[in-house]
Parts: sequence; structure tokens; C-alpha cells
Amino acid sequence: MVLSAPQNSAQNRYVNRLTLNGQPYDKNYLDFETLKQGATLDFEMSASPNKTRGTAPAAAPYSFSTDKK
Repeated sequence: MVLSAPQNSAQNRYVNRLTLNGQPYDKNYLDFETLKQGATLDFEMSASPNKTRGTAPAAAPYSFSTDKK
């Protein structure tokens, strides 16, 4: 796995945008298959939080507490 965050600093500590293997990635987790295959994550960092990134229900990881059976 390759992680890149060239703008990361004490001021730029928030993830503004993330790409996984060159494609936009809005989830807040990585699944095991992705980790197993290896990947390149490019983080675009910002001085202020991006309050829209990763906020969709699909961006959250699976949770037993929200499983409706």
C-alpha cells in the first residue's frame, strides 16, 4: 500500500479529497480485499474540514447496530 499526502502539515490536517488508485474515494473505510490487493491512496489535505466528504450513508462502514433484519 502506498500513502501520499504531500500537503499534510500542522495546518493542513483535514482530508479534503481522497483518491484510491486514481479514482475518487468517498468512503471512510477500506475493505479487506482492497488492503489485500494493495492500493495507492492519495490524500489532498486542507486547513479546514470538508464537511461534505464521507457524509453519505454509503460512506459509513457496515455496522451491526444498523442491520435491519
